[in-house]
Amino acid sequence: MTMAAKLDRTNTGSNQYTHRAGAELPAATSSLLSQTTRPPAPKDTCGNIWGTSCPVLVGPPDWSHGPHPSARAVNFTVGRLTCPSDVLECLSHHDDSSVRRTVAANPGCPPAVLERLSQDRDSTVRRYAAGNPACSLAVLRDLSGDPDPMTRQSVAKNPSIPLDLLERLSRDRHPHVRGATAGNATCPQATLGRLGGDQDRWPRQMAAINPSCPLKVLEQLCRDPDEEVRRRVASNPLCPAALLEQLSRDPVRWVRRHVAAHPGCPPALQHTQSQDQDWNVRLSVAAHPACPPAVLERLLRDSSTQVSQAAADNSNIPRHLRAMWQLAHSSGT
Repeated sequence: MTMAAKLDRTNTGSNQYTHRAGAELPAATSSLLSQTTRPPAPKDTCGNIWGTSCPVLVGPPDWSHGPHPSARAVNFTVGRLTCPSDVLECLSHHDDSSVRRTVAANPGCPPAVLERLSQDRDSTVRRYAAGNPACSLAVLRDLSGDPDPMTRQSVAKNPSIPLDLLERLSRDRHPHVRGATAGNATCPQATLGRLGGDQDRWPRQMAAINPSCPLKVLEQLCRDPDEEVRRRVASNPLCPAALLEQLSRDPVRWVRRHVAAHPGCPPALQHTQSQDQDWNVRLSVAAHPACPPAVLERLLRDSSTQVSQAAADNSNIPRHLRAMWQLAHSSGT
């Protein structure tokens, strides 16, 4: 259903929006704005940014500070999945870029509105449009050549991006664009293999955390000179046990800690890491939901109070051991 009132941008000093005479607030919009969950009113005045004559922006009195709804209230409404498409279309013309950004990010934003916002003068609006899964392929292709690298990065992150465009962006001159390509779940393994050897660390870091990363590439990244790359290999949900064991001997404690926190960390490796010299690593072992009871029993006696507390709180600890620990600590012994 099309709104009876269409907004016309004016060039008045107040920068307001107006609507044609006789326009009424759509029922869906009125219901949306009248719901009880609302953001808190700002402490300062909203100024004359929102035109009170706009049927979309007129809400209950407690939505506004003075005569105009606040930017927070408008963005809160536009950002909701239930926001009607006619409201999104109207507010996509707004002078305030934060409103246009929120419209561009809404998954329910009509493709025609996204196409117009993809040509917005504000690069941040184009970025949000480029990352919207509802964005058409034609618009994604246009935005892949945007002069703003962060917009091209959003295109590379988009789950709806076609493979040929993803391949092209994997050769982008900006490392963050190549990194976004390496982090995309649909990135082909051949492309991940090439990005795993990128001269910049950012694409290598994103390839290391991608569950689609081939084993051969993970083995290569496991020996990467950049510690953040190795840490992300240890955080990869499909990292095999052999690589976890190799990374458990890494000289950087945060790499070892992510090995200890890995969902697939083997019990034998947890036993070894429970004796790590760094208490942060032992803490991750104690907090692991699959930590063996025998390891937890040892960690109950750890020199670090935080580690012993985490072991006592673990659901795998036998009840009698938890009760003994609690009794000992409540009595101060």
